[in-house]
Amino acid sequence: MKKQHILIGILNCMILLIPFLAMYTTSKAERIDPTDKRTIELFINDKLINPATDSLEVTAKGILRLAELHTRAQPQETIKFRIQIRHASFAGVALLFPWVEEYKSGQEFMTIPVDEILQKVKPGDQLIIIPVSTDAKYENSGRQFQIRVISDRC
Repeated sequence: MKKQHILIGILNCMILLIPFLAMYTTSKAERIDPTDKRTIELFINDKLINPATDSLEVTAKGILRLAELHTRAQPQETIKFRIQIRHASFAGVALLFPWVEEYKSGQEFMTIPVDEILQKVKPGDQLIIIPVSTDAKYENSGRQFQIRVISDRC
């Protein structure tokens, strides 16, 4: 009889505990701000670059890096990346199918001086910056950053 009372007591506790745990997990999920998403962005000298609208001059200088962008619009954690160059012309002739060259055989970088890369490009080429081994915590972890190289006379 005593064992039966103990089992009934345990069952009552479990019945009360399950709804409490369900409410706790949903309330914790609601506390995460959905607008507080982390993204990876491209920076030169800690200035945010928008590849859709910005371009690089052949004579540009500064330090290129990929970093986590948090709500404060300041770069946070630096992210490893690779660089590819999409050449638009060869010997002054526009290519129908641009060819892609891996910069330094696909070496991974944390930061790199922009002028080192720009020595290998011509106006009209594109730099493709590819994040390496990023977590799913970033909203755009599979994104490639493509930025156009222009002449310094434009």
